Amino acid sequence: MKREAIYQALLTQLQGLTAPPYSLAIPVISRDWVAWDNCPNQPAIFLAPEEETAAYDSAKIFIRWTIRAALWVYVQKADDQTLGVQVLTVILDAIESVLMARAGSVQGPPPFVNTLGGLVNQLAINGPTVISPGYLGSQTVARVPIEIITA
Repeated sequence: MKREAIYQALLTQLQGLTAPPYSLAIPVISRDWVAWDNCPNQPAIFLAPEEETAAYDSAKIFIRWTIRAALWVYVQKADDQTLGVQVLTVILDAIESVLMARAGSVQGPPPFVNTLGGLVNQLAINGPTVISPGYLGSQTVARVPIEIITA
């Protein structure tokens, strides 16, 4: 397993959010996590590794790794007419589309599996996305769980 190559490939996919067809104005997409109150350029997405679990299979003589990471998405409320959570949902939809894309020419199952260009067996959004919608202030935050499996 090549951790840095995996994280860089994931970051590259996320940077695709600023290009067509998404063309989202996200000035910061980074691995250099900072707290939202120290992040003036928003919306922002930060990739943060959280946990790695190894499972050794002696019959196959390899280690299967499950890497858990999180995408932290920050959005500042722009004005009194648009809620931060409204901007956030557009970004969350785009993240899902970029990471969980389905093959356009295939009808029905099986879905496209994101392998980060062959670096991993599977990458997926997996688990609860936690959202702080910012109703009491101008800051909206979400944590999107990412699961990466290698063998």
